[in-house]
Amino acid sequence: MLLRNLKDPCLRVSQEYYIQKKTIMIKTKCMLTASLLINLTIFGCDNMNASIIAPFFPLAALKKGVSVAWIGTIFGISNASLLFISVIIPFIVSTKNSSILYKVAIIFSALSIFSFGFLIKINNLDIYILVCLLNRVVIGFSIGFIHSCAVPIITNTYSKRSAFIISCMHGIQGLGMALGPCIGGFLYQIGGYAFSFAIVGTIELVLAIISTLITPSLNAKDSVEESNELRFPKIHLH
Repeated sequence: MLLRNLKDPCLRVSQEYYIQKKTIMIKTKCMLTASLLINLTIFGCDNMNASIIAPFFPLAALKKGVSVAWIGTIFGISNASLLFISVIIPFIVSTKNSSILYKVAIIFSALSIFSFGFLIKINNLDIYILVCLLNRVVIGFSIGFIHSCAVPIITNTYSKRSAFIISCMHGIQGLGMALGPCIGGFLYQIGGYAFSFAIVGTIELVLAIISTLITPSLNAKDSVEESNELRFPKIHLH
């Protein structure tokens, strides 16, 4: 009887601890799943930003007097800047700063695509071309940092499924690039030039804020798979 009384508190504490850890594990998984879905959507939006200008930007730029050569340069400089920054990123990004760089890059990408639609109001042609080039360079740099910083975050947080998630990331990036002109043309027909960029930029900015709040930091020691393991406390009987 005495032995049973000694064991009962231990069992009760263990059961309460198990339930508590199980609840935390479920909440953590839900948060990480939401973070994954939001960030995969951001990957698609980020690449969509690079191609959304294809249907209507050439027409608007030609009306302002921009030459076809400069239109092609503005359109393609984002990929050129992406190639340039990809060489430098390995010397900048580390496991310590990848989370903060990822979040900053998302916000810069959203702000860049949002502001691009209002550049059309610049009257001076040379300044307009220069600002458009700088804006597209920022978008290219942002894409480079987002893609590069996402890999260590994914491999750390979803260690057992990282290969599958990274494959999905690349697939969604291609999907975003393909859907960009379609969505851009549709928004342009509905609300015009600035409206298209404002809608896409606002959506990505909202997603960026949510992602900044819920995306896990690399300082976390446990991955989502490791959180399945419930460890019971050591109980000492005196």
